[in-house]
Amino acid sequence: ISVKEYPITVLSEGCPAHADVRGNLGPAPVITLPNGKDWLKDRWQAAKDMTGAAIPGEHWVVVDLEQEAKLSSISIDFETAYSNDYTLQSS
Repeated sequence: ISVKEYPITVLSEGCPAHADVRGNLGPAPVITLPNGKDWLKDRWQAAKDMTGAAIPGEHWVVVDLEQEAKLSSISIDFETAYSNDYTLQSS
């Protein structure tokens, strides 16, 4: 069996991102920055303060890929404190 491998393309890199709340770390666009190496400044979370206390309610983040694309996979880099209930949508 021959398997054809395709290069991985990060479509979201540098694309606009928006969220319903600012959170305590960075604005939503930090999630699309290339090569985020600062685990604290290069992430977005819906928390009130540095203790990680959640901002009540459901929250959303939107990334505009700025182009039509056929997706074969999606990778989300969560940390230890991640949501156990989320939905991915596309349009």
